[in-house]
Amino acid sequence: TTAGFFCPLASPSATANQCPGGYWCAAGATAGTTNACAAGTYCLAGASAVTAQVTCPAGYYCPLATPTATSFICSGGYYCNAGETAVRDSENGNAVLLLQFTPRRIFYLISCVLRPPLSGCCISFCARHQDAPSAKQCPIGKYCPAGTSIITAAITCTLGGYFCPTGTAAATTNPCSLGYYCPGGATTGIVPTDRIIQMSSDWSAVFFALVLVSFIVSLAVDCHSPRPETPCNAGFYCGAAAFSAPSTLACTAGFFCPSASSSATQTACPIGTYCLAQATGPVACTAGRFCPTTGISALPTQLCTAGYYCPAGSSSTVQVACDSGAACPAGSGAQTVCPAGQFCPGQVTFGISVP
Repeated sequence: TTAGFFCPLASPSATANQCPGGYWCAAGATAGTTNACAAGTYCLAGASAVTAQVTCPAGYYCPLATPTATSFICSGGYYCNAGETAVRDSENGNAVLLLQFTPRRIFYLISCVLRPPLSGCCISFCARHQDAPSAKQCPIGKYCPAGTSIITAAITCTLGGYFCPTGTAAATTNPCSLGYYCPGGATTGIVPTDRIIQMSSDWSAVFFALVLVSFIVSLAVDCHSPRPETPCNAGFYCGAAAFSAPSTLACTAGFFCPSASSSATQTACPIGTYCLAQATGPVACTAGRFCPTTGISALPTQLCTAGYYCPAGSSSTVQVACDSGAACPAGSGAQTVCPAGQFCPGQVTFGISVP
């Protein structure tokens, strides 16, 4: 087979099956997903060798088998340098709770370590950070919109009424809590002076005893472990968050949906192919017929022009001219040898009888 393509059993031609994005196919490949593009790089469809891997651009991240440079944009609150590989972040963002000691904050600190249902804080902090694509959090006092590529692109927080701890995605991500005030540029919600606990020796002893117990419990119960995620099945798509079971939403005809697709029209079927509903990949146009546009959604019916032939995957009605010594009636997928006693001067439908 030709490099950049693969030939499973009964392939009609060397270029019938293009190597899918996110993978590369050397000459002789029998499957399209044998060689995944390395994490931190991407491979466009038709990649023919490991050297076809391209470093992921800044502002994006590329896990294993990424198909394009912009498949995965860096999440808000983080920045992604070139070659980012989607490392999960282990920080929980809860250090802010230690800055001021109030009864409510001490309770939330302990309950967050002990996990829900005691408090919603663990859910919000863990959800925010488990989904982060990069270990490089936006620095405290700044925010990083989705697609931020370098730390110097982080924007200083100046909006009053909000605060910007580490990993903030937007100026209005963290509104100041009821009963607190936040001047412009705040890095944490500020407690009114009259509500700050005076840390007497008794309070200190109680506080640190609770922290010690919480730490021991946290060794057994890890709030920050990445949650298991299963990609949507090929041929289907998961078009919204919070899917709890395999999706039954089929890919639209004319398009195909590889694993983990998020849209019914994830990838348009390319020229020379067609895709029925629920397609997991494009199918080469039938020999003798042609598929002239992208997004063809049914079995091809347009016949190749007489005097020409159209091998599988053809995109034109005059794909290949019939050679001298051969005949090509309309709808030919290959040339037919000129019959004995006839001659075929080239681009003919049938042989011409010798007088």
